[in-house]
Parts: sequence; structure tokens; C-alpha cells
Amino acid sequence: MPVPLKRQIGPELGGQLFVRLSQSGQRGIAVELGLGDVRGTLEGEDLSWLGHPHVLAQLASDPDWTIRAVRRTGVYADQVLYPDDELLFDAQCGGLSDVKYTGSARTDHPARWQRLLDRLSRALAGNSDWARIVHAWCRELATVEDSVELTCHMYNPCDMPAAVAFGWPSRWLEFVPVGLCVAQSAGKPARILRCVLAWNGLGIDVPSAFECAYRDPMGWIIARNGGVAWETDLEFLRLLGLRYVVLETIEGERLPRLVDWDDGDRLVRREPERVDGANVAWSGVLPLAKWVHDNRRGLDLLATWLHSEAGVAMPAGTPEQ
Repeated sequence: MPVPLKRQIGPELGGQLFVRLSQSGQRGIAVELGLGDVRGTLEGEDLSWLGHPHVLAQLASDPDWTIRAVRRTGVYADQVLYPDDELLFDAQCGGLSDVKYTGSARTDHPARWQRLLDRLSRALAGNSDWARIVHAWCRELATVEDSVELTCHMYNPCDMPAAVAFGWPSRWLEFVPVGLCVAQSAGKPARILRCVLAWNGLGIDVPSAFECAYRDPMGWIIARNGGVAWETDLEFLRLLGLRYVVLETIEGERLPRLVDWDDGDRLVRREPERVDGANVAWSGVLPLAKWVHDNRRGLDLLATWLHSEAGVAMPAGTPEQ
């Protein structure tokens, strides 16, 4: 699966990771990772085809392959600070990603907690709306006397044209930015933070917004290859009437609250202004699904334009509802 990246940032220095995979009835592969390089050996033979981190991701997700062992050296030797699952995730991204992060930490483990905050900052680069609220929310958690365990998944590509090019219409949700943070402490209801895109009910049509922001598919490709598409993406979203918002739900409560800032630079929670079954809305904050429903024709046109001029193949599968 193509992964849209804002920039490619290399892994932390001072260590190497060795992963051994095996396949049922066949020989295994030892994968050595360090300083962003990925090399594979198969009984002494060099596997040049294993030179890209995404190949490791494909092997790790293939049910015919099993990760048998993980060995570390240098900075990676600390298994508390660098759990196996997080190291493997980083390896599959080709290093520390400024787009994706999945991990967890407890507030009473300062080193792990700080690493989680640093990784969130990296993944949220280019998205100040999410970053500001998520970090303030994490600071709230850290002030709680009880030990709080926080689990996070953040996907923040800042590249909406990539979601259209690679995902529309059958795999759209795989490429739309999303974040989820779950905070749990003993004897208290969990707090769930969801980072989503929302619609303000306004905006211009999709092809016109793309043309204003990028001019044409080649302009988007140049910005993307140069690692600066995330900058123009903010203007593209503004023209579409889309914005990044954060919702909080307390375990046991039915409705989420919109998390925002007040004039005193503090977090405030706003109850939904409208509730329609499972859908909730606030003034100027409508579900992304509503925008998609109203702009399917424009998304079709932009996808066709990108597929024909940018050389991106249309994703296979049944269109998502």
C-alpha cells in the first residue's frame, strides 16, 4: 500500500535491530535494520529485493510469515523504552515517521512518557490544530495523581489529494487522517480522544479547490516529492471547507464533546448542538461523511484527473459507503 509521507525522517542513531522471520516449510529470513538501511539474508545469499522497508511490512502482515525473534543493540537494547511492536512499526515505516505513530506509555514512567510525547509531536507535524489540543490533553493526564496508561494511534499525512488518488473510492478511509488516544486508569472511566476531519458546511467544489491550491496534478506531484505538500494541503482543506477537530468521549457516556480553546488559552468542552441518531454536530462542525456525500461527483472528477495525469492506478475494490 502506498503511504503518503510529509517528509522522510531517518531513525534514531546508535543501534541496530535484527528481525528473524520464517515461512512454513521454507527457509527463514534475517532482516538487519540500522540507520535507515534494510538488508536481508537467506542462508548467506544477499536479498537485494528486501531493500525497502515496505517489504518488511508486507512480510509481517502476510499470514504465511511469522516473526520468530527480535534482537537489539545500542540504544534499542532498552526493551521498556523501545517495545518490540513499536520498533517493528518504525522499521516498516523506514524510520521514525512524521505521519504515523502507534504506541503507549504510562504517566509514571517518565522516559517512556516523554518518548510518547516526542513521537506524537513528530507525527502531528504540520497539523497545529490537532497538535495543540492533543498535547494540552496529555498535560492534563500527567497532572492526575493516579498512574494513567495512554495508548495512541495517529495517522496525519497532511495530503488530501493522496487520499483521493490512492484511496478513492474503494479505500478512501485508509488514507483519511485520523487519530485515536485512549487513557485508562484504575477505577476510573476511560477517556477517549478522536482526531478527525470535519466540514463547516461551506467550501467550493473539489476540482476547483485543487486547481487553486496546486494548479494541476504535476504541481501536486512536485510538492509531494519535495516533501512540502503538507503546506499547500492546509489551503486545499480551507477551500473545501474542511478542518481538523478533536472529540472527547468519556466511557459510559453516549455523546462526545468537541474539544476547543477558550480565550484564556485553556481547553474547553462543548456539548453537541444537534443529535440525529448516531450523528452529532456543532455549529460549523459537520461530519466528514456529510461532505463526502455532497461532493462525490467532485471527488470522482479529481480522482480521474489524478489517475490520468499523475500515473496513479485506481484502487481496486468495492466503493466504500
